[in-house]
Amino acid sequence: MSAQRRMGLAAIVAGVCFFLGQGGELVFGDDSRALFVVIVALLAVAVMGFVVAFLAMRAVLRSSRAGRVGASIGLVGALFLVAFAVQLGVAAVRSGEVPENFALFAVGFLLILVAHAVVARPLAAVIGGAWWLSLVAGATLLAALVANEIYIWHDLALFAFEACWVVMGVLAYRRSGADHAVETSRTRV
Repeated sequence: MSAQRRMGLAAIVAGVCFFLGQGGELVFGDDSRALFVVIVALLAVAVMGFVVAFLAMRAVLRSSRAGRVGASIGLVGALFLVAFAVQLGVAAVRSGEVPENFALFAVGFLLILVAHAVVARPLAAVIGGAWWLSLVAGATLLAALVANEIYIWHDLALFAFEACWVVMGVLAYRRSGADHAVETSRTRV
């Protein structure tokens, strides 16, 4: 599987699983331990999707210094989210409650926000004219962090962030298929 295809699939998984976990918490709450564990599992899968997407993005954007640097910043941010997911998982097992400290989460998403700004233009090589979705993802992530305690605005901003990831993933995946078809037709000739 090509790095671009892997990046696309991982971005889709990250966006969808993050959406399901966040949406599940909004709809059902996290009062029951079983539901909390499911939400944490969805978050963990989403976080691993971010890790794989940024790893693949580094390979896909290797010819662009800004692309490599931005993808590396995003990868470090995603690793902070991995640490947060571990913290959340331990809390789920021990007490069934969300931990009070969200520092790992905040640092991880701040780094991912910076990564979105740095990789935006280089992403044009991967997702074409929709490279601006990376800027929108960064802006909505900033809005989610700023509006953290302001009723539904935090969640709406995160939903927009997740949607950007899904759309960018679909575009990267589809374009990788088109590139693969061109490569295959060239080798047959």
